[in-house]
Amino acid sequence: MMDPGIIPRPQAYEKAQEYNAATSNKPSLAHASSASSSSTTSSSSSSSSSSSPSLANSNKITRPSIQHINIGGNVVQFKYCTTCNVFRPPRSFHCIVCDNCVERFDHHCPWIGNCIAERNYSYFILFLVCLSLLCVWLGIWCIWLLNDAFNDTGRREGGRGGGRKEIGDAKQFFNRFYEMLKDAPFAFALVCFDMLAGWFPTLLLAYHTYLTTTNQTTNEQMRSMFAHVSPYSRGCLRNL
Repeated sequence: MMDPGIIPRPQAYEKAQEYNAATSNKPSLAHASSASSSSTTSSSSSSSSSSSPSLANSNKITRPSIQHINIGGNVVQFKYCTTCNVFRPPRSFHCIVCDNCVERFDHHCPWIGNCIAERNYSYFILFLVCLSLLCVWLGIWCIWLLNDAFNDTGRREGGRGGGRKEIGDAKQFFNRFYEMLKDAPFAFALVCFDMLAGWFPTLLLAYHTYLTTTNQTTNEQMRSMFAHVSPYSRGCLRNL
């Protein structure tokens, strides 16, 4: 699928501008080194080892790792990602598989091989709808083929007149069922596969329909980030 909403990382020139702005009012290393060289030999050797970490720490840009903001009467976290060097907006998350911060992160889908998030969530829902409809259509079509093959077996046993021979006992039923399998083996195999795998996209679609109507993401719901109702919810119909 398309870009899920990856938050771009700052470029090298942006980091340089931020560093220069943060260190413009701090004493330079040259002044510190000249001041330390004017002292005695014994004191300079001891002070240089102790002042170097302090100078490095003084030039280091420090940011609050977590900020709290109020959205709809609920306090949410506004985090700084040390890997991407960006402030993540609320509902964003750093995907450990893609190694990127993703806006309104839902989950990382292993079947698609991509994150499901802000920009491709609607396409993911459409994919589940089409897949569920395909499973339903495939099951109905194969059952119709099997029923037609089963009835053809009965008509063949009824004689040349085309009469349909009724099932007399269980042995006759299993004989007709065996003949049906020989006539339509692929339809029977598809029905079995559809019964085993068809429920998964249908239940997944129902789960994401619930998340959509409550304006939650899979990440938020699994982590139980909201005690009662999502602060981003605007009502069942307006969330769609």
